[in-house]
Amino acid sequence: MTQGTDQLIQAFRDYVVDGIPSTGEHEPVKADIRTAANLMGLEIAAAQAGIQIVATVADMTAFYATVSNRDQLVYVNNNNGSASDAANGVYEYVGGARIAEGFYAGVASVVQPLVDEVQDNADLVADAVDGMVTADTLGIEETIDIPLKGYPQHLVLIKDESDRSRVVRMVADDPEASNYPGASTTAATLASLIETGGGITGGVVGDKYVLSASALDNAMPGCFLVWFVALSQSQSTTSGGNAALAPTIPAGMAFQFLRSSDRLVDLSSDADGAWRASYMPAWALAAYEATGLPSIFINRAVGGSAQLDAAESSNGSWGVGGTLRASYETFYDAAMAYLDAQKINYIAAGTIMTNFEREATAFDELTVGVDAAAAKAALLANMTWHDGVVGELPYFHVRLGRESTGDTAGYAAMRAVQEEIAAENRGRVHLIHINALNFPSEGWMDDNVHWSQAGKNDVGLAGKPSALIALGAR
Repeated sequence: MTQGTDQLIQAFRDYVVDGIPSTGEHEPVKADIRTAANLMGLEIAAAQAGIQIVATVADMTAFYATVSNRDQLVYVNNNNGSASDAANGVYEYVGGARIAEGFYAGVASVVQPLVDEVQDNADLVADAVDGMVTADTLGIEETIDIPLKGYPQHLVLIKDESDRSRVVRMVADDPEASNYPGASTTAATLASLIETGGGITGGVVGDKYVLSASALDNAMPGCFLVWFVALSQSQSTTSGGNAALAPTIPAGMAFQFLRSSDRLVDLSSDADGAWRASYMPAWALAAYEATGLPSIFINRAVGGSAQLDAAESSNGSWGVGGTLRASYETFYDAAMAYLDAQKINYIAAGTIMTNFEREATAFDELTVGVDAAAAKAALLANMTWHDGVVGELPYFHVRLGRESTGDTAGYAAMRAVQEEIAAENRGRVHLIHINALNFPSEGWMDDNVHWSQAGKNDVGLAGKPSALIALGAR
């Protein structure tokens, strides 16, 4: 036996206290196994080199007490239970045990030239790289560093010989959020990389692109997660809350497209038509914390809308016989045209759905043609239509809750449909939030059917897993 094999046997012992069954079965600890394996590897190497490994100076003395052992080197590796004990080292026996200084000198004479050669080669490579990677070899005339307020802190641009500026990275406080996709534009149209709402003011001064103070106050980066909010209504998730109770987020982290003026508004405040009283600020904050990317919401949720034509009230249906599909397509086209015109880089993250409240109510009212099977078929058909508009992206489904006065057969049936669709379309449809059923008991309802801002903020926490899924699905 050796120290290594002894440690390995101990790592795989049967009981917590070796030999005592009453202490319970022992689960091997991986760190102990690795330690034993490393020691065994060292013992094998030492055996090949003719070196005996022992733990302590006392063990070394006992080993050399046998005369036939005195022609071997002994490596003491754990004297006094410490790997750094001063007495650890390689010993030889010459009239008595002593540190084998000649052994160390021999090893150094072989190893040090190899180390020197590696360092020399590394220096040569570094010199060669310094000579090759220059502004001239890359075709770059200058580097432009534009400070921004909010997220990220800086855009880093390079300007090439054709006077074209390209984003190479964006630097945020979080080093893990420092690399973003870039886009090309001329210095004269840098506003295609930075949207200020009122137009950008500034210009190239020397080797810098200087922005005015007002531009810096409103500047935002040119790469986003774009979330489509569609096939949705359910308990006023995208409006109707309390903007003051939505999470505080910095300017530039979350934007909403406004069709009334075809522009983006910042969700850091409720001014300028922004819908802060929703789950969107919390969703964007969670998504940013997970990925370092800000969000744009293409929000076309319609309160009181239905998936199933038979369940439609006065607010329209997403079904083939309803009125919402055409208006959504117009809304989508306008939003994409705006992003393209501004040359804003984005990742289409997926579609957020909150739905089936109308179907649940119609089910409970015994409306003809409204049942679980019909609701399921309607939503699947609507999703197929939506895929044709935006492409086949992930769906992030917020499960229906219940009324404050209690659950009903209709609400239960519609939740079951949502669960079935997610289970049958794994990888594509994600039931990303299921806690709304508990909102009444949490006190997160404004009335019998509408979620309070606290409930909306809870839904927004799903932005983190949704963003990770969205990026993983690319």
